[in-house]
Amino acid sequence: WRSQPNAFQLQLGFTLNNIGLAHMAMDELDLAHASMKEALDIKAAILGPESASYASSLTYMGRIESRMNRMESGLGRVERALEIYEHLELKDHLRYSIARGEMASILRDQGMLERALDIINDEIERIVDRSSSVLSDLYLIQSQVHLAMRAYASAYQSAVTSIDLNTETVGAGASESILLLRDASNSSLVLDALEVK
Repeated sequence: WRSQPNAFQLQLGFTLNNIGLAHMAMDELDLAHASMKEALDIKAAILGPESASYASSLTYMGRIESRMNRMESGLGRVERALEIYEHLELKDHLRYSIARGEMASILRDQGMLERALDIINDEIERIVDRSSSVLSDLYLIQSQVHLAMRAYASAYQSAVTSIDLNTETVGAGASESILLLRDASNSSLVLDALEVK
């Protein structure tokens, strides 16, 4: 894409976004940050810093920065993404729900567990009638928050719900849901979860 005329710059931005996600998945956070930063710059220049696509990359940048222990910056980026979605009246878009899940995850990592739980519970309630992998991911985050609070029974229930929803969709997060329970004080919860899977 770099060798193409300027008309292809947006494709470069989308591709850099995906490369950033790939680096993040491989825990190559500096490379992920560099790719996502370039994607954000391109999207801001072409689509504007108030576009939904820009907000999507902001959410991912927030996740990357929080994993780099830049919690305040990461949270700020996700908050900005949510503001953009709200301004564009896109609260019913699943990317809005993804951003709220990211916010809850960052707050959990900061130890702000009650606030994280409030956000994730609110978002689950808001979209519970939609069967989607995003809802499954939200239950997974809810389970992580419950685990951090040492509310093991609630963590188990959220993880099982995530597994059930994944079974209905792609099944991608089912194993991760089970692994969440490895820190639970009662190992029988893990065995129950495996039977559910």
